[in-house]
Amino acid sequence: MSKVLEIVQFRVDPAREREYLAGHSQAMDAIAQAFPGLIRVNLVRYPDGRFADVALWESRADAERAAQGCVHVPEFTRIESYVTETLSMEFVEVIDPDE
Repeated sequence: MSKVLEIVQFRVDPAREREYLAGHSQAMDAIAQAFPGLIRVNLVRYPDGRFADVALWESRADAERAAQGCVHVPEFTRIESYVTETLSMEFVEVIDPDE
């Protein structure tokens, strides 16, 4: 089974950006506790101010389960309230040539 990257692009209210960044690690830790299969999450910022969570999951099923259930994780909903716009969400297969 191939690992999957979940890439979610979004914008954060500039007035709440500091709070968003301060709570991000705790929220991702809570997601990892609630949804097995999360390997790693990187938060990135584009030059135009967009953010993206780039999450590596054991499987697409794990990623989709978390995407649907994350609204029930209080630490996540707290930082999600600072998001003004979700621009995209995609799931892409990670290719491992040795598999």
